[in-house]
Amino acid sequence: MGRKLLLDLLMAGALLALMAYSLIGELEHEICGVVMAILFLLHQGKNFGWYRNLTNGAYNFRRVFLTLINFSLLILMVAQIFSGVVISKDLFVHLNLGFSVSTARLIHLAAAYWLLILISVHIGLHWKIISAFAQKKFEFGRITQALGIIFALYGLYALINRQLLDYMFLINEFVFLDYGEPIIFFFVDYAAIMALFIFLASRI
Repeated sequence: MGRKLLLDLLMAGALLALMAYSLIGELEHEICGVVMAILFLLHQGKNFGWYRNLTNGAYNFRRVFLTLINFSLLILMVAQIFSGVVISKDLFVHLNLGFSVSTARLIHLAAAYWLLILISVHIGLHWKIISAFAQKKFEFGRITQALGIIFALYGLYALINRQLLDYMFLINEFVFLDYGEPIIFFFVDYAAIMALFIFLASRI
């Protein structure tokens, strides 16, 4: 569990860094994308047993929902990696996959925000296991838990203020970032958005 949790935390950190793509630089964004792809493949390898057991046992609402989330994440990650290679300006600029760059850009934009939400939901569906493991290592009192809930509720404000729904559904095809804003504020808002969906999914 410890290694799996570390892998998940690294993926969450890479995801947050990727969302700040133009704030950290194009080349850095692409390098982080490659790291994310490698972590994703490692995650798939460590959880291959889940695929083998898909036909075993009964399916209740929670298992159906988890299965849909997992396959959605798989499709989105493949689309994100492919579109990222197509629109690359540094690492893969010399590759020609014969795919429309403008279409790939839109796929990359929408998929990034869907991934942010669905990865958070995926984490939330496993939150009881994660929190039980973390509780053994650290002491979490009621005050800490209450602050976590408040932070998650702040995520609702951040979700609206950052206009994530517009990007997810391509209502707005261009992301507008405040380059004068301290980058820590950006990461706090996006971490809060993740916390919101982790909290909601943990209730299922």
